[in-house]
Amino acid sequence: RGVFSCSYRDVVERHRCIQRGDTIDASHYSRRSTTVISRRPSFLASSILHQLRGGGSARNSSTSSTVNNNEQRSSWQRAYIAVGANLGDRYRNIAEALTALEAESDNTIRIIRTSYLRMTAPMYVTDQPAFLNGAVEIETTLSPLELLSSIKKVESGRGRDVGPDSTALRYGPRPVDLDILLFDGYEVANPDGSAADTLDENESTASSLVMQTEVLEIPHPRMAEREFVLSPMSDLERKNNGGKITHPVLNKTMAELLHSLRSSQSNNQVGDTNKEEEEEEAVRVLPLPRDRMLLFNQTVIMGILNVTPDSFSDGGKYSNSTESAAAQALRLIKDGADIIDVGGESTRPGAEETAVPEELARVVPVIESIRAESDIPISIDTRHSAVARA
Repeated sequence: RGVFSCSYRDVVERHRCIQRGDTIDASHYSRRSTTVISRRPSFLASSILHQLRGGGSARNSSTSSTVNNNEQRSSWQRAYIAVGANLGDRYRNIAEALTALEAESDNTIRIIRTSYLRMTAPMYVTDQPAFLNGAVEIETTLSPLELLSSIKKVESGRGRDVGPDSTALRYGPRPVDLDILLFDGYEVANPDGSAADTLDENESTASSLVMQTEVLEIPHPRMAEREFVLSPMSDLERKNNGGKITHPVLNKTMAELLHSLRSSQSNNQVGDTNKEEEEEEAVRVLPLPRDRMLLFNQTVIMGILNVTPDSFSDGGKYSNSTESAAAQALRLIKDGADIIDVGGESTRPGAEETAVPEELARVVPVIESIRAESDIPISIDTRHSAVARA
């Protein structure tokens, strides 16, 4: 779970010590479990990394042939990815990116579960639109760097400037953003703490990988300071059948990190009499088509519009005219409704069942008339799937 960050020569020497049975000075290692990150590709480095990914032990010779690619992909590991967007149709951008990440992975990535989405103010560079943020739990047979490569390909395909010559502003606006947060690791030490020469029996340990290269650091170095990361990750933790998701360096669960961050933010506001009351940092939202959102940090008011001749709530006065029904909906919107609910079948005691064609004839023209005048969210009160689909 620790990091053994070294040069190619260091990896070679360590491997030779293992072959000779020499004792390796571990005084500079802070943990029993070590992840080897090599900065030069070679069979030796790839075979050690292959072991760390659960592919079995490397051959005990630096002249062995390349490890079979199928063997390298024999083990699924869990990872957590932060998702975000603040340009264009944010929800659509995120949804399409995740679909592509799985579909274009050649069966090496599968999405397990997703968090709720949250609206958040931008950090670091504040003069830009609000973000839509979430988190995703995946399983993958890819190494962390291979997963990063797949992510960058998906981001580039959705219009983000991610190339080596990118001129994009760091922390600036982006159509989609995917960041690796946590990744499963492997135990790589014998029970007595000595370096393991084979990892055949090692089991994956949840979210335990700690690594740092020039292009990737796991766990994500700034996740503990970001509510827009910790709130969605806490969603996934609650959905994890009681299992905790623990930060491998800070040794705190996602819920604990979120609580610590919010406590710190509250303490920083104490005594600031000139500061207006802070809005919630990460507001849970329900995404709707055309980048509209229902925000759950406020009361959502629903306007009820019945277009039935036998409604017990309004006497059926909006059932004879599409124009009058649409006009009533616009009045409800003016009075503060956040969503209009249209019903075409009465549920009063003793009411007769309405056939689907009749219900469609009542509600569809009214919904079309409302939509011609307003982009307000519209819900349909029905028990028939055919009506809901229409």
